[in-house]
Amino acid sequence: RHKAIVKKGDLTEKDLARVSGQLNAYKKQMPVADDLPRLLKKVSGFGVNRKIELLNFELSEGSVKDFYKEIPLQIRMRGDLWSTLDFFEYMQNLLQLVSFENLSLETLQVPVVGPSGPTGENAFLLQTVMTAKTFSFIEGSDKRPAATKKAPVKKKKKKKKRSGH
Repeated sequence: RHKAIVKKGDLTEKDLARVSGQLNAYKKQMPVADDLPRLLKKVSGFGVNRKIELLNFELSEGSVKDFYKEIPLQIRMRGDLWSTLDFFEYMQNLLQLVSFENLSLETLQVPVVGPSGPTGENAFLLQTVMTAKTFSFIEGSDKRPAATKKAPVKKKKKKKKRSGH
């Protein structure tokens, strides 16, 4: 019986090491709060020298989870198909955890304007609206003890004393 307990302890130790390794890998992919301004500057500067226009770039407060903070970015942009796809690739390659939600693509027909004015031709652009979420590691959260659920405390009911009358 003792050998079984010792074997189970070895498995638990291996599981703990595996989970710790996974946590460290996620931590490396999550920016710390100090890195966020640099990351946001990179994203907002993406449209420079590209055929894409960031029309709206809004950072929301986000919500705190166990060991990280979820930070949503509301993005509305307009550009050609390849520049739009390039933006998604760029966001995924920032070496940060990023997810996309509520993605909406709309085709726009825009008149082409040349150096001497409107050309009479139209170009088709994509207007993209989405929420991009990044995740920021909360420094020190891996050091705090895990929250455990406490069993509800049952209160004892007091018995009423009966009077002798």
